[in-house]
Amino acid sequence: MGNREKTMDQLRKTALDLFSRKGFHGVATSDVARKARRNESLLFRYFGDKRGLLQDVVDHYQLPRDEPPFDDPDSYSVGDFFRVLADGWFRTYVARPEYFRVVRYCLLEDPKLLKGYLKDYRENRIIPVLTYISQRQLSGEIRDDVSPLTLVIGFAGGLTSWVELKIWLPIAGNDGWDRFQEEWLKVFLDSIRVPAGSPRGA
Repeated sequence: MGNREKTMDQLRKTALDLFSRKGFHGVATSDVARKARRNESLLFRYFGDKRGLLQDVVDHYQLPRDEPPFDDPDSYSVGDFFRVLADGWFRTYVARPEYFRVVRYCLLEDPKLLKGYLKDYRENRIIPVLTYISQRQLSGEIRDDVSPLTLVIGFAGGLTSWVELKIWLPIAGNDGWDRFQEEWLKVFLDSIRVPAGSPRGA
């Protein structure tokens, strides 16, 4: 890693930490440079301004676009699709709770700060999940008395609650947590599948 890359990485990590604790508007570029022990002029050279730094932080730590199950959604069964999706979210947010808090802070402070992120997330995350659910509703694998958007909101809301618990209230060690995650996912999947014996689920 060259000097430029090392400097950018240090500024990025420092910004992640400060944004996650103070929010975007509570942090000045001079704060980031001072804590990172780098010249503030380098921050402006590499990131443009504070918004550019935020965008870089958000882009750098989010899941890759081709992360499973987005590599080939149609190849996953309903259970595997949501299991892999949950694993990716848990891995991202639990491994880096600072990232989770930065996104949340920005959404509360000023959603426009994440305009590019939200557009990309909608096109490359939300729409593919909605499309997958719609297709599985048509094939009779997922109940169709609830809209795809409602199912996504239920999934995201429940998962976010579990992530927050994992971040703030570690319990039972990794093995215990894995069991709770699996049980939560089973409850969710049971709630969206077409019941056995129903006209569509028979």
